[in-house]
Amino acid sequence: MSGAVENPILGLSVFVIIKLAGYMMMARYINSQVDNCDNQTITKVALTRTFIGMLVGGLYWLVLLVMFKVPLEIIIISYFSILLLLRYFEWYFLLWLFYKPLLEKTQHRGIMFKGIFLSYILDLPAAYGVIFTAGIWVG
Repeated sequence: MSGAVENPILGLSVFVIIKLAGYMMMARYINSQVDNCDNQTITKVALTRTFIGMLVGGLYWLVLLVMFKVPLEIIIISYFSILLLLRYFEWYFLLWLFYKPLLEKTQHRGIMFKGIFLSYILDLPAAYGVIFTAGIWVG
């Protein structure tokens, strides 16, 4: 059976909701680790991280799949290595935006790597949500 998308808006919505929920948990964790971060709302940090991820992820897929016509199999194989670097900069940028004092401490590296790990973990249910709700069948 070939791939067919029945409701891509619903699929994308599920993807974003799953990512947002995970990033809200991470923002709560970061706030608990940083002194004097009362002004950083969990929602603002999570929405920003989700936006950054959607922007960078969308560009990643657009450049490789559409512009360079890289086969999907190669994109999936290279996914973890290329995205690791991109996510490093995404998390660094997020910490720079909201938690600049944290960057002066070595503590930020641990938080960044936990964030990168979380991003990969969230890919699993988010991708499943897209496949399930958007009606994409691969076979």
